[in-house]
Amino acid sequence: MIPDHRVDAIKSLTNAFLHFKTNEDVKIEVAKRLADLGGLPGFKFLTGLIRINKRSPYSIQGHLSIHNVDTSLGLVELEDLMYLVVDKKYDDEQHFHDTAKNILTGLLYGFVEKVKQT
Repeated sequence: MIPDHRVDAIKSLTNAFLHFKTNEDVKIEVAKRLADLGGLPGFKFLTGLIRINKRSPYSIQGHLSIHNVDTSLGLVELEDLMYLVVDKKYDDEQHFHDTAKNILTGLLYGFVEKVKQT
């Protein structure tokens, strides 16, 4: 069960996130905060960027906290992106840091760590 204060924060951030006038850079930052709090809409938005670009957008590289995202829902969200991890045509050894494989592998390891801690 999500604590009440976190539920309130997720609701507020989701409202800001869904507002049609929110610019893309702000949406990305709000989505990262939502994912950090366990808000699935934020996580889905971020994985949607990977889905569209077939790479890791610079704005979401680095530490992306998914500790509070429901593991089973998060893995379902990643399922259709796994071809980006296994298909060699999406590898880029010179720019590995911005490959979809890099961020998706990091997200998978993040979910594995969560399971190991329970």
